[in-house]
Amino acid sequence: MNAISGFDFVFESNEQKWATNDNLPPTAELWNSLVFTNPMKASIGVGVTTIEKPGWKISVFLPNPDSFLLRNPGFIFSLIVRTTLLILLCYLFVMWQLRPIQWLKKAAMAIARDFSHKVPSSSSSEFADLALAFNEMTEKISTYIKARDQLMANISHELRSPLTRIKLAVELSENNDQKKRLQEDIGEMEKMIEEILDSYRLDSEHGSLRLEPLDLSPLIRETLERYQGRTPGVAIPSLEQSLIVLAEPKQVKRVLVNILENALKYSPADRPAVEVRAYRTSKDVFIEVIDQGIGIPEDQLEKVFEPFYRVDSSRSRNTGGSRIGA
Repeated sequence: MNAISGFDFVFESNEQKWATNDNLPPTAELWNSLVFTNPMKASIGVGVTTIEKPGWKISVFLPNPDSFLLRNPGFIFSLIVRTTLLILLCYLFVMWQLRPIQWLKKAAMAIARDFSHKVPSSSSSEFADLALAFNEMTEKISTYIKARDQLMANISHELRSPLTRIKLAVELSENNDQKKRLQEDIGEMEKMIEEILDSYRLDSEHGSLRLEPLDLSPLIRETLERYQGRTPGVAIPSLEQSLIVLAEPKQVKRVLVNILENALKYSPADRPAVEVRAYRTSKDVFIEVIDQGIGIPEDQLEKVFEPFYRVDSSRSRNTGGSRIGA
C-alpha cells in the first residue's frame, strides 16, 4: 500500500472514477472492514472510510500517521492548544450564562443582613423573571418586618400612659401585700416595654449602640448588690480597681441582669452561690457567671443568642421572661 500523507477522496461509479491522488491504492486491497447494508453500506477499514450505494461509491483515505506527523511536527501541539482554547471558551461561556445564579446566591446571603439588597436584572427572560420574583419577595418581607416593628413600638409607647396611671393607683392602695405584688407586675411590664423599645431602636435603620467609656467594676458591684438574699446567693468577687471598656452602660447591665436572673432561677437552693468573675487580658475584658444549675443542652447553646428563644419553652411566673433582652 502506498503511503498517504494527507486526506484524499475517491469517487467511483459504473462509468467513471475520480480521485484527488493517482497513487491511492485500490479499496479492494484494504482489509479488516465492517460493512453496514440496506440500502447504503459504510465500510470502515484501516486507512479508509467508504460510503457505498448501488451504482456509486465514495472513499475517504485517512493519512498514514507516521508520514503525516513527520511532515507536520507541530500538529499535535496545535491540536492541544486549540482544544484547550475551545474548552476555556466553553467554560467562560457557561460561567457567563450562569451569572444570574451567582447574583441570586449573593443576594440570598446578603438579605440576612440587609433586605434592601436587589438581584440585578438579566437579559435571559427566565432569569429575569426569577430576579424580579426574588426582589419582590424581599421587598414584601422588609415591609412586613418594618410594619411589625413599628406596631410593637407604637403599642409600647401607648402602654406607658396607662401604666403610669396604674402605678399612681397602686401607690394609693392601703393593702400592702397586694400593693407589693402589683408593683412587681408593673415593674416587669415596664421592663418589657423598655426592652421592646430598645430592641426596635437597635434594629432600626439608624439605630446603633451609644458607646462610651465604662468602668465595669462599679457596675458589676452595683448589680450584684440587688441579689443579696436570693438563694442560692451571689458571691461578690474582688474585682480590679478599674476595668474600662467602650460600651453602652444600660445594655451591659441588662445582659448581666438577664444572665444572673437565669443563673439564680435555675440553680437549686442547696447548691453553691453563683460566682461572678471579671478580668482583663491583653486585648479584652471578660465577665464570667458561674453557677451549679441545670445548664443548657449542647445542641441549644448556639440558639440562646437568637431573639425570643427560650430553652424552656414553658412559661410561668417563676420561669417567665420577655425573651427580648437575653
